[in-house]
Amino acid sequence: MPLDRAHVTSASRIMLPSYAIFFAVIGLGYIFGQAGRVIAAPMLRYADTIMPIQVWGGVFLACGLLMALALRLHHRLLYRWALTICGFSMVIWTGVAIAGAIWSDVTLTAWVWPWLVLQACRASNRSLLRGEQDQAGG
Repeated sequence: MPLDRAHVTSASRIMLPSYAIFFAVIGLGYIFGQAGRVIAAPMLRYADTIMPIQVWGGVFLACGLLMALALRLHHRLLYRWALTICGFSMVIWTGVAIAGAIWSDVTLTAWVWPWLVLQACRASNRSLLRGEQDQAGG
């Protein structure tokens, strides 16, 4: 089943391009942002000690570009694969946030947003797997 307007839910028509934009913008910001300013936040400063923030940015940008490619090609399996990779990146990012809260000055709630993005990726992946689409076609 192709990945097009006729074969996805209304929610997916909003979320699938939003994921691509989210990951690409975060990635570009981490790669090209002013280094000192990007890592001014405790979470990003801690992540930078594990792996340079530009590398994290490259991971997130690659996720966004893979999603954009899958959307352009209307390729459902490729988009599901991208959701899986992006979800995995959010598992790691959640772990980094938890570690930072334990061993650094990262806020205790920093893990919540990557965990939410992970859950959203899982939900969209499940929807695409099941071939869910709007009943009314709208």
